[in-house]
Amino acid sequence: MVDRPYDVTVWGATGTVGRLICENLATHYTPRVKWAVAGRTPANLKKIKDQAIKINPACKDVGVLVGDMTKQASVDEVVRSTHVVIAAAGPYTKLGGPVVDACVRLHSHYLDLSAELPWMRDIQRKYHDKAVHEKVKIVHTSGFDSIPSDIGALFVADHMLNHMGRRPASVKFLFGGGFGTFASGTLSSLFTAFAEPSRDEQKVNANPYNLNPPDDRSGPDRPDSYSASYHAAGKTWTAPFIMAPCNTRVVRRSQHLLGHPFGKDFSYTEGQAVPNVAVAYLVAGMYQLFGLLLFLRPLQPVWSWLLPRIGVPPGNFVKKYGSWDARVVAESEPDASGKTVTATAILKHGAPGGDPGYYSTSRLILEAALCLALQEDQLAQAGLRQGGCITPASACGLFLVDRLRKAGLTVEIEGVNSNSKKAS
Repeated sequence: MVDRPYDVTVWGATGTVGRLICENLATHYTPRVKWAVAGRTPANLKKIKDQAIKINPACKDVGVLVGDMTKQASVDEVVRSTHVVIAAAGPYTKLGGPVVDACVRLHSHYLDLSAELPWMRDIQRKYHDKAVHEKVKIVHTSGFDSIPSDIGALFVADHMLNHMGRRPASVKFLFGGGFGTFASGTLSSLFTAFAEPSRDEQKVNANPYNLNPPDDRSGPDRPDSYSASYHAAGKTWTAPFIMAPCNTRVVRRSQHLLGHPFGKDFSYTEGQAVPNVAVAYLVAGMYQLFGLLLFLRPLQPVWSWLLPRIGVPPGNFVKKYGSWDARVVAESEPDASGKTVTATAILKHGAPGGDPGYYSTSRLILEAALCLALQEDQLAQAGLRQGGCITPASACGLFLVDRLRKAGLTVEIEGVNSNSKKAS
């Protein structure tokens, strides 16, 4: 890419996640990384810069870029000055298109926090081929949804294949729990992705491979299950996980983009790990009821009123005690005697600063953005995707694991077990 004044620009810097990204840049990366803030109100952007200067005086060189997303020429002026744009403001169905368009035309990489599947598919249709040709990376779902799922699945499956010599047949992400807040931006994405589309679009949403191109929308995975079940390889009862409808499709698209490194029969699913069968059915029932109420249009204003306002940061209690953890369990294909093996990866972000909705998400997208901005040659040499509408795993690969560990997250292999299982 051509030389630019800034490595990274945070668009939406005045929002909650945007401010947290700026705090991380000021604390951990200034002056090594050249960065800027972008938005439409100069006075508010100046406040963000002043806060960064209080953290680190070297932030006096942080750029302030004014751009109006309703005016394409204004968007272009911001985008052409940076290698990587972090789009921290949604809903992306309403705000993301002009920024993506500018990035593809002006050769800047783009990351966002979208979980809006219809919009993501629309962006693929409009920009994937051109972004491939221009070697521009458009990377959605770069926060808690869906980096832990996407990178966790690649990490544990790669370990089984290349360190255990067994082909992984399936991976299941088991969210263990956490403490934090449910962001209003996430709610907006859920409404946009699953409640607002037409019936025809909702039918497409139901396809477990709907982020893949039409010629690669088949495999072993079935439509999402909203019931309780027992996961033998993980030795736990599971209930539905609220972000699985997005995360699973992102991981399956990664498998397509990476050339199906574990075979076309590779299966990926997600669930919430729970202590016992009673809790599993209780949580599953609550999930189904919540889903019904969430998408009843008359109740949507009520949910919006109950949840934190967009742009309002979570309290210090959430910052101090926020955390999350998950296990990612891979099970191998059976050998000639019918035996399988399992490998388990542990992923977690502990307190302080591990709230998945805001604090952890801000660090996840920042590390992915810096991976694209600072490690471009390594990514190319590793054979990762150099352009297109891609995913965190296909854009950053296992290079992102090293960055996440340095940022305070745990990503490690817990253990390996052997099982006796008849081949079918």
